[in-house]
Amino acid sequence: MHSGNFQFEWKDKIGENHSIALSDRQINHLYKTFKAIDVNGNGLLEKSEVAQILLQQGPEANVTDRQTIPGRLKPQSLPLGSFGRSFSKALDSFWPSAPQSFSPPPDARYSLPIPTSLYKTFKAIDVNGNGLLEKSEVAQILARTGHDSSTEAVNRLFANASEEANAKGMEFVEFVELSDHFQPLLVHDMVHFKTSPNAHPTVDKLSGKKETWENPMQHSVWTEDQINGVAKTHKEPECQADRLAFNAVRLARFSFDTLSLFNFGELTKSKVLKRAIFLETVAGVPGMCAAMIRHLRSLRRMDRDHGWIHTLLEEAENERMHLLTFVKMYQPGPMFRLAVLGAQGIFMNLFFLTYLVNPKICHRFVGYLEEEAVKTYTMIVDAIDDGRLKEWAEEPAPNIAIHYWHLRPDATVRDLMLVVRMDEATHRDVNHGLASIDADDYNPFLEKH
Repeated sequence: MHSGNFQFEWKDKIGENHSIALSDRQINHLYKTFKAIDVNGNGLLEKSEVAQILLQQGPEANVTDRQTIPGRLKPQSLPLGSFGRSFSKALDSFWPSAPQSFSPPPDARYSLPIPTSLYKTFKAIDVNGNGLLEKSEVAQILARTGHDSSTEAVNRLFANASEEANAKGMEFVEFVELSDHFQPLLVHDMVHFKTSPNAHPTVDKLSGKKETWENPMQHSVWTEDQINGVAKTHKEPECQADRLAFNAVRLARFSFDTLSLFNFGELTKSKVLKRAIFLETVAGVPGMCAAMIRHLRSLRRMDRDHGWIHTLLEEAENERMHLLTFVKMYQPGPMFRLAVLGAQGIFMNLFFLTYLVNPKICHRFVGYLEEEAVKTYTMIVDAIDDGRLKEWAEEPAPNIAIHYWHLRPDATVRDLMLVVRMDEATHRDVNHGLASIDADDYNPFLEKH
């Protein structure tokens, strides 16, 4: 790839003209910085997001110290959003005037505006958020948009890319240079898979092929470090209500393990899937029930809910997606479904009545329930690794899981179990957190989980 510079020209608030030229490396750094600040991923740098970043950088970070903000950022520790604003506005946010060291070169190859579709397309393909377009990510997006996703097709897209891009992944600057090769992907139907808040079934503009439905609710896409870093944790009970919730979960687990004979005999795929399916039918109840109660409360009081409803609904939908994934691997019979009906009827009503009286104990109960879920899925992963469930080390994950969690195209059931465990660990921490604050407090987990 020929190295060059991006040339920018813009006007500040008082109408003065500015120009600046940045190298490829500086542009990639600015791109990652913007994504790091744009926590909610809407393509805009909002004042609240900038304030949050400054707080994370410590007391030495000053709001007016704009030129040093990008250098202090640690993008790998922050959620990555989209690059929806133009470079000129981004530069205007961090460089009030053009630094003299960035004088425009005579052979500058680029000028604004660079199409916004390039930013959105790059971000949509870069599923793992590492700032590189890897061949596996390109193959995945080609498959999901009805294009040829073979190794040969991907290699053709990378034919004119650098050796480093072919080996490790393509950076944003090189993607801009080779954007003509990716033209078939520069359409809204592809971009919406990761960026649109209103994703729905669409028809590919190029092939006319019906797309796989993308869940429209917010849900996290985990990195390799996150899914492999899950730890089994325990929140020690601090009051009588906590102890009651903890003992209720222990009793529920003991009863279920005994009645289902889970701990007796050989561990099989069928036994694991039956357990997972049944528990997910229960796990999807608390979030929906609590969200409904808080929704009605907000209507009665004619007041805001401060973000709880959205988090609870996301939890309920996430648990439902676990269930829909597992039933692709095993279809329960009539007696199993009857047991689910009975359990749901009992648990839903008990949880509903308890939540009306004491929401905190309900969230603590769910927190402890999710602690057990993390233990269960850790046990499943261990069983895959030690050979008891060795088939799942190679068995492909269902397509619904690959689309929902943005897994790589060749993801296995082991990969599925890892992301489900990560989800459960998140629900564990969120519910323990909600149990520790008052019902009228702001939800501290909004847009962070």
